[in-house]
Amino acid sequence: MITDMRGTPLEGVTIKLVSLKASSGFEIKSDKKGEWKANWIRSGVWHIDIMKLGYEPEKISIRISESKKNPVIEIKLKKIERLTLTEEIVKAVSKANKLYGEEKYEEAIALYEKILADHPDAFIFNQNIGNAYYALKDYDKAIEFYKKVMEKQEDSSHMFILIGNSYINKRDNKKALEWYGRVNVGDIEDAIALYNIGVLFFNSGNYEKTITSLKRAVEIDKELSDGYYQLGMSYLASGQNKEAVEVLEKFLELDPESDKMPVAKSIIETLTKKKKQE
Repeated sequence: MITDMRGTPLEGVTIKLVSLKASSGFEIKSDKKGEWKANWIRSGVWHIDIMKLGYEPEKISIRISESKKNPVIEIKLKKIERLTLTEEIVKAVSKANKLYGEEKYEEAIALYEKILADHPDAFIFNQNIGNAYYALKDYDKAIEFYKKVMEKQEDSSHMFILIGNSYINKRDNKKALEWYGRVNVGDIEDAIALYNIGVLFFNSGNYEKTITSLKRAVEIDKELSDGYYQLGMSYLASGQNKEAVEVLEKFLELDPESDKMPVAKSIIETLTKKKKQE
């Protein structure tokens, strides 16, 4: 379901889905109810670009299962302020978005840059340019343009995540953690992004931020079994044994065939036995 910030359904939104596993994908459009469906797609993580003329673009990731019911994805698009949609802008942005969807990223960048030169108030198109550079794996340029958006939106958790993701791909976990640490998890609807942030904080030993991120991730996607497992391990590491047992039991319920099952089961048995002996 895709709506504006007031909850009004948006028709004709372009949704570009790319499989992380296959590095390929396709596009679809939302209907009059703001709804869209992607049928017969393989399990795994999918990256999704969401674009509509006159609205700020969104970029999220989701985990798809072929065997289980997938959660409804609810996206709210924010209208671009102070942008008058002249016929010239409509044509230029539509063409740029089409080129982006066709993976002609260099050509799309050139058009977005021309739009910005002619209409400086449309600063949000710096994000489109950043997304295109990200797709080209030029992460330094992606960061440069994401930061241009932040000149107008200083507290954008969405930008913090995009910049953090860019640093992850640059294999600079320290810088990624700096940006992820600025994220207000309540602003984020991307369970995979929150999961990845949580794992990074776990590996750095910051269990408080790990738990905050992962709790939000499984709140958004109640079928995210890996999220429950990592959350359980985070509770365990921080000495919250009762909570560790509860979420690890949820993990086993969701994914009893996982290769992590023996570890989770052993932890539950050990902590349960310890509790009885107290």
